[in-house]
Amino acid sequence: MSNFDRERMQEMAVFADAAYKRTPAARRKDLNQHGLKNWNIDPQLSTKTEAVFVNTNTEEVVLSIRGTDLRDFKSGGSFEDLLADGMIGVGIEKASGRFKRAEDVLLKAQKKYPGQKLTLSAHSLGGTLSSDLSLKYNLENHSFNSGSSPAMIRVGRFQKFKLPEELRDETKNNHNYTTGSDIISIGSIFSPFNNTHIIKTLPGENSHSINNFLPPAREETAPEYLGSHHHDEFRPPPPILADPLAQRLADLASAQPGSQAQV
Repeated sequence: MSNFDRERMQEMAVFADAAYKRTPAARRKDLNQHGLKNWNIDPQLSTKTEAVFVNTNTEEVVLSIRGTDLRDFKSGGSFEDLLADGMIGVGIEKASGRFKRAEDVLLKAQKKYPGQKLTLSAHSLGGTLSSDLSLKYNLENHSFNSGSSPAMIRVGRFQKFKLPEELRDETKNNHNYTTGSDIISIGSIFSPFNNTHIIKTLPGENSHSINNFLPPAREETAPEYLGSHHHDEFRPPPPILADPLAQRLADLASAQPGSQAQV
């Protein structure tokens, strides 16, 4: 682990999280909840799968790329995401529509904001695409549990080898954050093309969730998360009382509030 900055990681995780939201208002709310009020959303460059954020005070631009979203089957978006996921598995994701669209937004952002620092941030599928773009354009990147697969290792996409000297400077700012126990991103640990930081899974969280990297005390609005390849669908169900007597008492008390339960 090298060049690890927890505050920077958490800030970039907020942007990666916001990309899952469907409207500029919802994305704006995400940033406000974490105190990132100096950032504005560029509505002209942002799309359903990419979000462009601009800070005029620091002259930094963040391009966030959404991961897989299972809410868009009717419009075909979910199929496109799953197709890109499959292409990641064999190391050809740069030929996917998702990569090409993200690259197009990146180039437009560079043209619109010349001289400003452009940073990439993304989760899961988006994290793989942002890592590829980081290497191609030598940009700072923060990928969270980026997609990978054993097939990548077999075809040499993530073989460990000593990087040529000329590539080392281009990869030092390509940060890969993973919980280390997430099967979707575990292959990224073997990549020689990034700085990997292993972050412990939070209690009660799924190991793939971006919640593991966000700042604490987050408030969420349930409708924004339902059906997304994201957070809440991975949360464990409420615990069930193992003691039958205790469960019976709880059921009776719930059915007759204010009365004495009888067993």
